[in-house]
Amino acid sequence: MLLCRSQHVANYAGSTIQVAATNADGAYFVAISVDNAVKVLLFNADGSFDKKLEKPFKRGKKH
Repeated sequence: MLLCRSQHVANYAGSTIQVAATNADGAYFVAISVDNAVKVLLFNADGSFDKKLEKPFKRGKKH
């Protein structure tokens, strides 16, 4: 199962993993930053790929 997730993350050369976690059902998500965007890769509890979500890249707030 880890190999399946690693292969999907490896598809984004130059990306940086921001956070990875599981939910109560054992499903995984991995948030990566690449090309000034955040992509969230969702995986089922068995390790199979579910879908990709794209989020706008947020910079820190200026005071």
